[in-house]
Amino acid sequence: MGSCRPTSQMGGVEREQGVAPSVPAYCAPEEVFLAWLLWLPEGADMATAARREIARIDRVDNPADPLVRLRTLLAGVARGLAPP
Repeated sequence: MGSCRPTSQMGGVEREQGVAPSVPAYCAPEEVFLAWLLWLPEGADMATAARREIARIDRVDNPADPLVRLRTLLAGVARGLAPP
């Protein structure tokens, strides 16, 4: 598995609670999903956070296949299902 660490641009950047940091575009959807999952604060409402990320993805015109796959993974969380 390649390195999909957040870029140095993220250091010290204030983010709205529940909004995941940006990750390099070359990461596999499963890696991005795992990073998002691990990033969530303890006790976070995972379904609500997933719906927020889905809304961000839905604003993209003609999303690439990896983004569609990420949306599928997040949709499972939004529905309360374990990832496939």
